[in-house]
Amino acid sequence: AASGTPTRFIGRVGDDGAGAALVSVLAEAGVDVRVQREGRTGAVVLVVAPDGERTMFPDRAAAAELSDVEPGWLDGVAWLHVPSYGFEHESMRDEVQRLIALARGRGARVSIDASSTGLLEGLGVRRVLGWFAELRPDVLFANETEAELLGVAAGGEVAASVAHRVVVKHGPHPTEVFDAGVPVARVPVPPVDAVRDLTGA
Repeated sequence: AASGTPTRFIGRVGDDGAGAALVSVLAEAGVDVRVQREGRTGAVVLVVAPDGERTMFPDRAAAAELSDVEPGWLDGVAWLHVPSYGFEHESMRDEVQRLIALARGRGARVSIDASSTGLLEGLGVRRVLGWFAELRPDVLFANETEAELLGVAAGGEVAASVAHRVVVKHGPHPTEVFDAGVPVARVPVPPVDAVRDLTGA
């Protein structure tokens, strides 16, 4: 939204002050907010080390109960971006799969972010790869450690099986792009003068 790209957030927050504040902040930033409101708003505790590395401890609360999203919320959407946290709970996983089908039925493309090595390990790498292969996102984003864990860091057959395009991020080093498992681009990353933290979320 900050770059001027029309952006919509679809999710679920609690029917509480924290949920109202989150909706307000997103709306003020120019995001088209479509949320369900019930229960308690989730939170993430971030522990940032002196070198800027971070560890996340999520409590999804209401966010994990996303269900029965109105199909109209996907009208006009060109890209649906899904974090892998959406696969953490079975009920939400089913809803995410439904939303992907609805988005594609409207001509939208789909991207998935691997999100976290801890999440992937907890869900089981083989299971996650199976879900990705079934959903076949247009783009799968992963950082270096996530890509290594999934076996897609160098492209190849696994990368080709889970997404049409795999984008592997290497921090300050060039980002690698693989189409059908074949390397097609290395994109330089602009230098950063100072690192405050590596949250990125």
